[in-house]
Amino acid sequence: FIKDYSDSDRIELQEELIVVVIKMLIKHDYLNYYQGYHDICLTFLLVLGADLCLPFIDTITKSHFK
Repeated sequence: FIKDYSDSDRIELQEELIVVVIKMLIKHDYLNYYQGYHDICLTFLLVLGADLCLPFIDTITKSHFK
């Protein structure tokens, strides 16, 4: 995980990541979890933040994971 994050920031980010992944898997119930999917979601989460990342992850999920 990212070195420069405090323990509390890391835990908060992990919790946000879990929510993002679960939201996508619920929305796209035909999918299973793919190895590395959390890394893709984490990248969008770090760059865009929790509020903005979901539409981008949704687009990537629909176009690349079937």
